[in-house]
This record gives sequence, C-alpha cells and structure tokens, in this order.
Amino acid sequence: MRPDADETRGPLLIARELTCRRSGTEVVHGVALSARAGSVTAILGPNGAGKSTLLRALAGLGEWSGELMLGGRSLRLLSRKAIAREVALVDQDPPCDAPFTVSELVLMGRAPHLGRFGLVSARDRAIAREAMRQADVAALAARPIDQLSGGERRRAFLARALAQQPKILLLDEPTAFLDLGHQAKILEHACALARAGLCVLAVLHDPNLAASFADALILMRAGRIVSAGPAREVLTAPALSELYETPLEEITQRGALLFAHLRSRREELSGS
Repeated sequence: MRPDADETRGPLLIARELTCRRSGTEVVHGVALSARAGSVTAILGPNGAGKSTLLRALAGLGEWSGELMLGGRSLRLLSRKAIAREVALVDQDPPCDAPFTVSELVLMGRAPHLGRFGLVSARDRAIAREAMRQADVAALAARPIDQLSGGERRRAFLARALAQQPKILLLDEPTAFLDLGHQAKILEHACALARAGLCVLAVLHDPNLAASFADALILMRAGRIVSAGPAREVLTAPALSELYETPLEEITQRGALLFAHLRSRREELSGS
C-alpha cells in the first residue's frame, strides 16, 4: 500500500447529501464524500451498490440532487464544457460502434480546450499522442474503435480522458477486460498521475488491487457509504467480509496485504 497522500491539501472534490436516480429510481442515498488532489481513492462494493451511478454523478452526469463542489465551486454553476476541462470520466462499458480511429477518438479529448472555432493545434495533437503513449495504444492509432478488443478499447478511452488534462480522473472498473500486465500498468499510471497532482477515483472489484494502489477507500452497499477513510484503516478482512457477505481473511506476503476467501485458504493449507 502506498503512503498516504499529502494531508495538508484541502479536498478538491466534495459531495454533500448527494442522491442519485436511475430511470427515476433512487439508487444512491444522501452520500457525503471528499477526495484530494494527489490521491487515488478506490470505491469498492458488491454489484448493485450504486458505485457507477455515483461516479457518473461526480462528473455532473445523470439524475442527481444535493451539493457537488469542485475546487470550491458548485458544479451547478459550471457549463458542461467547463466541467469537462476539470473532470474526465472513463465509463465501465465505453461504446464499441464509434466510427472513429483511436487517434481520432483520443483527439476528441481536447474538445473542452478548443477555441470558438474548434480548430485543433499542433499542441493538441502532441498532447493526444502523449496520452496514447501513456495508455499504451500508440500502436493502435490508425485502428477503428470497433475493431479493438475490450481491453484495447478501454485503454483507448482512457487515453481520450488523459488528453482532456483533467484535475479529476474518474475510472469505472478500469481493469476490466485487461490482462494482469495491463491492470498493473493502468493502476501504476493512475498512481503516477496522482503523484503529479491529479485526484483519481476508481471503482474497483478486486480488494487486492485496492490494497496495492489506493490511498483512500470508500466502501458502498445498497446505495450508501458504509465506511470511508485511509486505505490502511478501512481495508480489513472483517469489513470486506461484511461488505461482500463472504468470509475473507488477511494475508501478508512479502510485505503486501492480500485478501483471500477463507474456504479457499483453508483448502490450500490442508493440501486439498
């Protein structure tokens, strides 16, 4: 687990009494949270906990009520373009039928920064190329989006988000469809972005990835936050066992904290 982010910095993103609806049904209930620049916050919880809906609301999307503050400003007072200059969201299931190449898609990330006539500069193209390099899709630049694998497509949309040069990066299951190598690369890059000053929030399903990469944790169940705080305090076997309604135990291996299903662990120890 990485050292805690600089606690002297105030929160960049604040939500108070945030309630979110999906098709008119309330799925997130009166949530309060904050996230700092320079930190990676992981959001964990079972399926249907409201994690994705919450993440979209933090980008000002969907049906939500309550208070959302970005750098001391209310999101309600900002235009969609102004929000996009500050916040980038990579959805859980990005569209696969977009009639664009990877390079065209990534360059779209510069749209919030373009002038009145939408002219793309050499600097915008350079930023897009660097974003593709960071997301490991530079070799796919000429490939159409609809011809990519799920993992390649996810990395292409991450590159588009990086091209926005946001202050807050919201990642919904960023490791889904990725092999182990790319899972580690994506989260290592998220940590590097946080060290450079970004505020990163990521919905994850694997508590072991959260233990390795997150500074702070938010645990959600049934649309509510049940625990939040520094990762080393929130991420415990009892808390996760209750959250997922399955017995887990902590294992420390070579200094790394891991969580294993208790039954699997017992079978391993018994040699079965």
